[in-house]
Amino acid sequence: MAISIEKQVQVGLIYVDNPPVNAISESVASGIIEAIETLESDPVIRVVVLTARGRTFVAGADVRKFEQMIHERICHLGAGLYDVTNRIEQCKKPVVCAMFGTTLGGGLELAMSCHYRIALKASLLGQPEVKLGLIPGAGGTQRLPRLCGIVKAAELCAFGDSITAEEAHEFGIVDRLAESDLIAEATEYALEISNLGPRRTCDQVEKLTFGSQEESKLQKIRQLAQEKFQGATCSGLAIDAVAKSAMLSFEDGLTIENDLFVQAHSSPEAHALISLFFAERAVAKVVGVSRDTDCRSCDSVAFLGLNQPYGAILPMLIRNELDIQLAYQAVPVRPCEIVFVSQWDSVIQNTVNSMNDPIVVMTSNEFDWESLEPVDGLVQNLVGLKMTVNSNFAFAEIAIHGSTSPTATATMIQLMKKLKIPFVVEKPNPVFASDRIAKQRFDSSDLMIEAWQLVNEKVVERISDIDVIQVNCFRVPRHLANVGISIEAKK
Repeated sequence: MAISIEKQVQVGLIYVDNPPVNAISESVASGIIEAIETLESDPVIRVVVLTARGRTFVAGADVRKFEQMIHERICHLGAGLYDVTNRIEQCKKPVVCAMFGTTLGGGLELAMSCHYRIALKASLLGQPEVKLGLIPGAGGTQRLPRLCGIVKAAELCAFGDSITAEEAHEFGIVDRLAESDLIAEATEYALEISNLGPRRTCDQVEKLTFGSQEESKLQKIRQLAQEKFQGATCSGLAIDAVAKSAMLSFEDGLTIENDLFVQAHSSPEAHALISLFFAERAVAKVVGVSRDTDCRSCDSVAFLGLNQPYGAILPMLIRNELDIQLAYQAVPVRPCEIVFVSQWDSVIQNTVNSMNDPIVVMTSNEFDWESLEPVDGLVQNLVGLKMTVNSNFAFAEIAIHGSTSPTATATMIQLMKKLKIPFVVEKPNPVFASDRIAKQRFDSSDLMIEAWQLVNEKVVERISDIDVIQVNCFRVPRHLANVGISIEAKK
């Protein structure tokens, strides 16, 4: 069950339980409404606490719903969440939101529709919708400025960055910080404010000042957002919606917010960014590899030789405090889980054979595994790695072949996740996908042909992998990486 109720004397607790991140689905929204009505009519309950089970409070709306809405060419009023946020806000009994983990997007909009808010100090809050080409669509652009002011609200909605609970407390978004036992402290806080009655966010107007100073600051935020998102227009719509909160009634502000949400949701930007969102989560889905696949420890690595290709990944391994050995080819090496080599010869082969069957990572810019196939014991543990590194980003292409073991693949995926490096898994044999894309990427027709060929030749698993490579390897603006979309549209 997505929603459950627990009663503690005069306090009714509503728990969201929709793993893994308690995303707001239709069942979650309707369940919260039903729970609010149940506790509102209970004569014993004086105050309600809305919280969640698991590792986080609500980390946003279900993005699959936005994707479905795009494909069906529909857009629900208030992203389909106005009913739940308005119902919470209109509850006749005080509602306290108890937050932990990450409270993002629709999760923060839920929290702001509550009358009071408490959060663990270690938690994060934010309105990251612009990163999907959207704006807050469940009252966020109207409630947030009522809590923290026009400028800070515009900043949070336009950039989509998260803030700490302590910062949120300083800005007025969170009323109290919890030290450790959130439920106990939230229950205590709820009893403290139970006699104060509801304090509806929609009625708070003290911070809705909008003069020449605020207008100048909003213009600066627009310019900075344009630079950050490389010309994407969604941030401007978010700022427009926030600004209207100071000019219109709450109800009229919701109407404007919904109109702007529909405009954003219908845009090519949203289509591209939502598709990229799923593409980046699909890259680890490799045939034969699952969560249950055995995976080597990524804590110990060795480099045989000190050639240039190692310079890309070595600093990242050092920052993550892995056990690292740097050795020349003929020097004995302690057993380790992963060994990096830039070439293959008999000396390296003998060294690898003495290392207790490690994963062997070839770091050359081509991965011609067929020339290495006869080497005993090597083929199933052999992967390739091409790193693209600049001053502020890194990207990895993990090369596998038909005989690569699921364990070797899973181990390299785990290593990239540990280092927080975006990646794709491919079967280059021998040229990597990025090298092929590089030759065609300035002509959209040629690029789509090359993308088809990469998929048909099974170099990449999915057409959407091409967009992941474009964004991370060639720094194509995220909202313009739409090769997969363009090809899907032609089907």
